[in-house]
Amino acid sequence: MSSLRLLLAGLLLAWNAAEAAQEWRVLALRVDFPPETPDEATTTGQGAFDLRTQAAALPEYLVPFDTPPHDRAYFERQLGSLARYYQVVSEGQVQISYAVFPAENQRAYTLPQPALYYGSGRTREEIGQRWAQLLREAVALADADPQGPRFAEYKSFLILHAGVGLETGELNDIRSVYLSPEDLKLYLDQPLHADEGQTPIPDAWILPEAVSRRGQAGLIGLLAKFFGHQLGLPGLSNFAAGLPAMGGWSLMDVGANRLGYVLQDDSLKAVFGFAPPHPEAWSKAQLGWIAPLEVRRDTTVAVVATDRPSGLPKALRIPLAGGEYLLLENRQQRGRYGLPAGVSASYQDTAAVWLDSSQYQVEEGVWTGMDEYDAFVPGSGILIWHVDERVIAQKRAAGQLNDDPQQPGIFLHEADGHRDIGNPVFERIDQIEGSPQDPFFEGGTTRFGAHTLPASRSNTGLDSGVDLEVLSPLGDTMLVRISFAQPALGWPQKVGAGRRLQGADLDGDGKSELLIQGNAGLQVAKAESGVLWTMPGARLLAAGNADGDAKGDLFVARGTEVSRWKLGASAPVWQREVGMEAGSGLLAADLGLFSGRSMLALSGAQLVLLDANTGEVVRQEALPASSLVAADLDGDGQRELIGSGAGGWQLQLQGSLALWTGTSLPPVAGDLDGDGQAELIVVRAEGQLEVRGKTHWQVELGDSLAAAPALGDVDGDGFLEVVAAARNGVCAWRADGTRQADFPTALSRSQRAGTLQWSPVLLDLNDDGTQEVFYGTDNGVYGLGAAARPLPGFPLLTGEAVSAPPLGLDLDGDGELELAALAGEYLYVWDPGTWDTPYKGRQAGWAQEGADAEGTHAYTATRQLPRPDRSAPLLPAARVYCYPNPVGGGEEAHLRFFLNQPAQVELEVFDPLGGQVSHLQAEGGLAENELSWAVDGYASGLYLCRLEAKAADGKKSVVVVKMAVSK
Repeated sequence: MSSLRLLLAGLLLAWNAAEAAQEWRVLALRVDFPPETPDEATTTGQGAFDLRTQAAALPEYLVPFDTPPHDRAYFERQLGSLARYYQVVSEGQVQISYAVFPAENQRAYTLPQPALYYGSGRTREEIGQRWAQLLREAVALADADPQGPRFAEYKSFLILHAGVGLETGELNDIRSVYLSPEDLKLYLDQPLHADEGQTPIPDAWILPEAVSRRGQAGLIGLLAKFFGHQLGLPGLSNFAAGLPAMGGWSLMDVGANRLGYVLQDDSLKAVFGFAPPHPEAWSKAQLGWIAPLEVRRDTTVAVVATDRPSGLPKALRIPLAGGEYLLLENRQQRGRYGLPAGVSASYQDTAAVWLDSSQYQVEEGVWTGMDEYDAFVPGSGILIWHVDERVIAQKRAAGQLNDDPQQPGIFLHEADGHRDIGNPVFERIDQIEGSPQDPFFEGGTTRFGAHTLPASRSNTGLDSGVDLEVLSPLGDTMLVRISFAQPALGWPQKVGAGRRLQGADLDGDGKSELLIQGNAGLQVAKAESGVLWTMPGARLLAAGNADGDAKGDLFVARGTEVSRWKLGASAPVWQREVGMEAGSGLLAADLGLFSGRSMLALSGAQLVLLDANTGEVVRQEALPASSLVAADLDGDGQRELIGSGAGGWQLQLQGSLALWTGTSLPPVAGDLDGDGQAELIVVRAEGQLEVRGKTHWQVELGDSLAAAPALGDVDGDGFLEVVAAARNGVCAWRADGTRQADFPTALSRSQRAGTLQWSPVLLDLNDDGTQEVFYGTDNGVYGLGAAARPLPGFPLLTGEAVSAPPLGLDLDGDGELELAALAGEYLYVWDPGTWDTPYKGRQAGWAQEGADAEGTHAYTATRQLPRPDRSAPLLPAARVYCYPNPVGGGEEAHLRFFLNQPAQVELEVFDPLGGQVSHLQAEGGLAENELSWAVDGYASGLYLCRLEAKAADGKKSVVVVKMAVSK
């Protein structure tokens, strides 16, 4: 799509940002048109520049600004005003020089067609072609001028045409526009060159000689805004509706044409476009003029006004979730407020903001500069912008960044709780373009948080936990207190981009340290103090207690060298060259093949086993593997070593035993059925999950997987469930292969959680005897509790996408679980026990990636298997139900029920006439059970399912439930 910028018009074509630069040399070409005989009523003027003397023109002007003659000197003053504006608002980071041609003061290059031709395009394509034609013809005329410019000396090309623009003119006046390289490629037959074909013209902008023929509207506003496009800024209006989106606060919205007043002849006269405001903080940050201070933890910050030089921050950036953030800035309205004594306003505005002649500079009718460019912004105080980078990325190229008022790229949280900006219901311009009630300040609205209006929620409705309070009255420096509801005190902390997070107690103090694996090396952090040790270039293999003392050990790799370390040591306990780069490591003290020795197993091009205490190479096998598992598969109390690569194998006394073929994600292990023997759970990326062992079953997920599953008891029945993060949601299966009730649970599309890339972790965070599921997303860490419902207080937002599985361990020694996660360049720590609704969980199950820092990928935590409860109903009616209900055509019916002791079960299904249509019998265990059957022969209607259970002790229960079939 083309990218054309229009001022105050609904028509908009897309644009490409020009490369920002510090020094710009602008070439301005003055072009006029053949005389109109007779005068064309649908265009302004008669083809030529207004070259009357100022004295002759003044009687027609309401205010003496931008007056004729509009000759070369006039445009040089205008460009000088532009240079001064950008010198000031960029604090010297943009320097503009310029030249105006033709060199003769009153001559112009006359285009071959009348103004009517260039301005009368109606379709988007026709409009674009007429613009491109005007540009091409203007360049050709200047290029042919013996006294004309050398285009190679300039970087920006401005065409100034006789007359006014469509924005304030007649039906067929020429629209003002910035033409991007993409536009010129689309609308020109061939690339445009000058200097006898040697200098390309990559882009250009087209503006009129004046905005008004009566002096009340200034050309400098147009110049400032369209040069903003030249620098790379997008238009920030709602172009689809022709309405403001960021209001008079933004140069690139309607701020360039902001209404104000000047004191003239003892009265206030309305003027537009003479005082372009500073670009708002987002635009300044885009251009690199300011670097907003990023705030992620509790603090109080002084924010200086955007137009005042200072070493204090001029903007604050507070990440929310999924590319959203708050952007705070201090804006101060510099004009004088209210009516001077004895003075009336031409527009009857008793709240007029005005300037006297000492506050701006005029030369021959042209405003050449101002003391304060924020003279006419809508008010004063702290502005809170809400920026959604995902929307910006999707819509910026098409020029539609703020076209959707329901999902804008940037909008202002208006302190009065209304969304007045851009809302056409409100008729006063001070409401639709912004008002003094928009900013936050002491004496007005001071608080912004979860329970205020507006609120600090994300665009997707997530509670960000951000609370802001403005502590200062209006002023050039204002204090803002920022607090976060959930992260632990002092967190998050910047640790660099991380890709693995583990936890282990390395110093024996009862507090788990955090191990952060990044591209540059390994870091160790404590919850109370942050990073305390860094190992550059090291890769974490495993962590745990290798020698039985009170302190843990770190096992790391650097290249093909492996070493063992104590926390904070200056030298390793041992180091060993192993002849390969280890892909992963596993630390175990109870491998049956190496009884009595603590072993470090390394996977990679081969299997290498080291004595973890001494570093001695104990065994090497040509068994390539990408991951390892240590699990007791035969119930003898000692664990076997299993590897996974192109297939699965179990290490034997001699050689290995093949277990499965084909590649898989890292397998995991755990005793699913409670018989003392662990099962292996093998998953494949395309969506197959297989349980191998005494219990054996296989399921198709109907979704793809990116990471290994985890194990835990999510329903409190004493048996482990298999929990996997599929791409589009969390799935769970019971030990017998039936789907866990209320799973799978889909990710919320509206919350932009993305696809799941990391393994879940399982913890009993709320201390209810069941384990909750936690997983990382693009937004942060989500938690699922009973019936797969979101846990209160979750998700925990992280600003950027989570980059590794989270973990839950006791990090501060209080006996309760804390949570941690990596996101972007930050490590987050949360202490749920301190929240308004506290979580006091103490039992960690599958608490981190791979189950533990040793890398066993096996569930080894003790658990209480259920015991028969002969005092309770054998078949509790509240736990018997059919799903789906109704059952659709082509679907199976499922009856889920719980038994308080093992029993024989019999299911009979009856149609509305009482006829039996299905009959099933099965053995049921002390657990959730399920029966499934086809309903292909059923007619649509209501059916009764009679379930009878008989225990060995003679106890009996019957429950009847209804089931509907709809085909």
